[in-house]
Order: sequence, then structure tokens, then C-alpha cells
Amino acid sequence: MDESDWKEAAEQTHEQDLEIATNKGEYEYLVSRFARKNDLGQMMNGFTSDAFNQYKVYEEEVGEFEVAFHVGSDGEVVEEMADVLITLFLLAEIMDIDIGEAYNRKMEYNLKKTGEKNGYGKILDDADLEKPEFKDLFGGN
Repeated sequence: MDESDWKEAAEQTHEQDLEIATNKGEYEYLVSRFARKNDLGQMMNGFTSDAFNQYKVYEEEVGEFEVAFHVGSDGEVVEEMADVLITLFLLAEIMDIDIGEAYNRKMEYNLKKTGEKNGYGKILDDADLEKPEFKDLFGGN
């Protein structure tokens, strides 16, 4: 998608937005609308300043979630967790990454694991399982 395509997408009518909603997951649709509304362009030949800036916002939100997790109220934990997801989904949108399909592939892989855990309870990769490919989900390719 080039710059003119991105600008044209930003000018879509409400009816076209509703059509997009049927083709994408609800969160993807809302993130896409937010990106267009705030003129956050997609990547062109590498990372844009929007991608770098959004990554910094993501880091900030992760930090706020960490504080809320340790000392915040239940409501603050939920709010900050939602902010982390929103900023991550928005970063994926800016970078033209199909995060929904990436999630599906990763979860299919995770569900095949035998369940061996590390000291923190993370389920470890099984040596004999082939990891899924993700490169085709990166829009810059």
C-alpha cells in the first residue's frame, strides 16, 4: 500500500468501514479506524517514524501495566492491560502485520506442546515441533 492508497483508505465512508468490519476481527477493525482517524501511516520500505513512535508508546503502556499489576487497583490493572493490547494492535496495523493470523498460527503451535514448564511456569518449546512461519504476515514483504 503506497501513501496515496493510505490517504484514500483514510477517507472511506461509513458503509465501507462496515464492510471492512466483516472481513477483519472486531479489534483489527477498530484499530484500523483509529489509525486512519489519527493519520498514522503504514510502513514504506522499512519502519516509519510512526512505527518507532508507536513502539515507544507500547513500551510506556507496558510500564504502566507493570506498575498497576504490582500496586494498582483491579480496575487499573484491567485498564492498563487493555492499553497494552491496543498499542500492540496499533503497532501491528502501522507495520501492516496480520496479527490475527499470527496469533492463530502461534496458538495452534502452542496447543501442540507437551506442557513442560520452566521455573516461572512458561510452557517450553518441544524440540520435535516445527515452528510456524510468520514472515508472510509482515506487510513489508
